[in-house]
Amino acid sequence: MKISYNWLKEYVEVKNSVKQVAQWLTMIGLEVTSVEEKDKDAVLEIEVTTNRPDWLSVIGVARELSAVTGKRLKTPKLPNILPVIVREKQIQVEVHDKLLCPRYTARIIDNVRVGPSPEWLRERLEAIGVRSINNVVDITNFCLFELGQPLHAFDYDKLIGRCVMVRRARKGEKIVTIDRVERELDHHMLVIADEKHPVAVAGVMGGLDTEVSEATTKTVLLESAYFDPISIRRTQRGLGLSSDSSYRFERGVDLEGVLFASDRAARLMAQECGGKIGIVKDVGTKVAKPNVIKLSMNKVNRILNVGLSPLAAKKIMVNLGLRVSGAQEELRVGVPSWRKDLEREEDLIEELARIHGYDKIPTTIPQMVGHTDRIGLSRRIEQRAREVLIAQGLDEVLNYSLIDRKDLKTVQLVDDTAIISIKNPLSSQQEVMRPNLLCGMLKVARHNFNRKVDDVGIFELSNVYIRLAAGDQYHEYPHLSILMSGGADFFNLKGILEILFEKLGVQGVEFASGGPGIVNAGSAAKIIIQGEEVGFMGEAARDVLAAFDIKQKVYLCEMRFAQCLKYVAVDKRFAGPPKFLPTKRDISLVVEKGVHVKDLLAAIREGGGAILKSAALIDEYFGAQIPAGKRGLTFSLEYLSDERQLTETEIEKAHSSIREALVNRFAASLR
Repeated sequence: MKISYNWLKEYVEVKNSVKQVAQWLTMIGLEVTSVEEKDKDAVLEIEVTTNRPDWLSVIGVARELSAVTGKRLKTPKLPNILPVIVREKQIQVEVHDKLLCPRYTARIIDNVRVGPSPEWLRERLEAIGVRSINNVVDITNFCLFELGQPLHAFDYDKLIGRCVMVRRARKGEKIVTIDRVERELDHHMLVIADEKHPVAVAGVMGGLDTEVSEATTKTVLLESAYFDPISIRRTQRGLGLSSDSSYRFERGVDLEGVLFASDRAARLMAQECGGKIGIVKDVGTKVAKPNVIKLSMNKVNRILNVGLSPLAAKKIMVNLGLRVSGAQEELRVGVPSWRKDLEREEDLIEELARIHGYDKIPTTIPQMVGHTDRIGLSRRIEQRAREVLIAQGLDEVLNYSLIDRKDLKTVQLVDDTAIISIKNPLSSQQEVMRPNLLCGMLKVARHNFNRKVDDVGIFELSNVYIRLAAGDQYHEYPHLSILMSGGADFFNLKGILEILFEKLGVQGVEFASGGPGIVNAGSAAKIIIQGEEVGFMGEAARDVLAAFDIKQKVYLCEMRFAQCLKYVAVDKRFAGPPKFLPTKRDISLVVEKGVHVKDLLAAIREGGGAILKSAALIDEYFGAQIPAGKRGLTFSLEYLSDERQLTETEIEKAHSSIREALVNRFAASLR
């Protein structure tokens, strides 16, 4: 936007150079991109941000200059001219769409002499690059740039029916605008119309038929209004037509300044055109809802660290046009209608910093707090779990949180009452919030199988969504799901889980036979941590695979990871290397198939006593040498003492005790 320096000085008495003024304006946010020196004037090109439509006027910029210099702002004074009632010249105003036009004013100015503009008016407009047309049109342009309120003057005698209607355009309507281009309108566009047809595109451009001219115009209908910014933006883009008026309307003009702009232009027309001012018709909202913000001076100085006194703060805000009242430390600030950007206390603090001067805010070093946890404990555990699973050769997947109800019925692990349904789903595939991760995992597996990728190992660690029994209480919990197929089997999956628990420091993990119906009973296990069941694993049942059109074996795991978190030991503990050499021995035996390995390990640990440091199953064998209904197992045992080197006698005694316990308690035969 261009501003004449001489025009600016009419409202603020500054004697500084134009370069100094340009620097002040730039420092407070009105960036002056260029200064063009003229004979007795200078023109400043100012970059105006979209949130400050009040800067799109000379008075708006002058108000900012008043605040930064402390000089008084001189606003235009309106002479007291009584309106003249002309009985034979009346106007009817109808606003059909009050959402798109909250306020509309119209007034008749009679007996105008349309002609060339006076020299002072031409100079003001030509300095900023606006061509002089005639005194009536130039006055509307002058008020637009002075106040930021667009106006429009119609030739009253060319309005059919002596009425103006603010309405949406009708289908098929056209208008020839003052640039002599015929434009087709649509029903989204707001127009000003008389009884027969549109006479202006509201807020954008007037029509050629009602244009003010020296030859014919004797009476002017002066329009000043507030139009919805979004509506104006859509209209000007739809028509490919932009103007100084639309530029301001689409950013939002001052609702309360509508009438003042009309009064200002009417009095200038009376002064320069000899017109007689008629009574104004004002339709719609007159006053915007006031906004009062509480401002704590303690907070101001805590944030800015400038020691600003309440008196200095009040002076800055008053110079900006704000209304200030209240005690010294707690101020109440009334926001004027033209400052829509001021909504909260922090906005006022920014205003004080801007006008007081950013360069006056001292540089301070922020307080350093060492060893802060930037990521919460649960997030760190989840990330560690991902690292462990990826290291075991699994790929992480991410599925949608919304799933198909049909799929959920196949893989349902919770009651119907716990399922969260979507009221207006976008599709049948997004009907419910997932209460488990397996539906998505099986779809990913099917996608890969259909593309000849048979060896699949994937996991997902994400939230599931459950409705609690209380009713409308909803919760989300992290779950871990693993799916393996191809070269993997039950024990591969179990081994991955054992490594995961070991890396997370989880103690007391057991795999007990059993599981939900979606896994085969013969190859399924419940996952139990210190007596609490947290999930299951096993081979997917045939009916589940059939529902997802999968024809090969798949092994699944689903764990309530939120329950696992409390058993995780994140603290790292270091132990030195053993002082004495360990001794390893194996035990091979044959037992009934129904004997659980965990029971055998418990007997081994009990029989080995304190010197048995570890025991693990390393082999399971079925073959010709093993009787029917039985299986061969091999355990690896390690003996070690922290106090002395164990003797062969001590080791053999413990080993014999273990063998004896296995034979007596489980009818095992040693191999």
